Amino acid sequence: MMSKGLIRQVVKERIGILLDLARKELKNHEDRSKRYIKLIKKLVTRYNFRLPKAIKRRFCKKCNTIWVHGYNLKVRLRSKSKFIEYICNCGYKRRFPLG
Repeated sequence: MMSKGLIRQVVKERIGILLDLARKELKNHEDRSKRYIKLIKKLVTRYNFRLPKAIKRRFCKKCNTIWVHGYNLKVRLRSKSKFIEYICNCGYKRRFPLG
């Protein structure tokens, strides 16, 4: 049986590989890219692994599309409320605090 540390290491490697594949396949095969993101979510839930913030902020929760600035993502800066707003092509809005 594999140790917990080894399992975490394998899951991290797989997530990294799947993210790279999702980014490469986005423009030519969007369905494949979405499938890779779904696989990442499945890995995370199966092995009770918490994604780092940097990875969580790379894809849309609603349509499972990896975000690329200017291609399928608009970024808005709201100075009064002090947050950044990401707007996906599907219409989903996600806010992140500044600072």
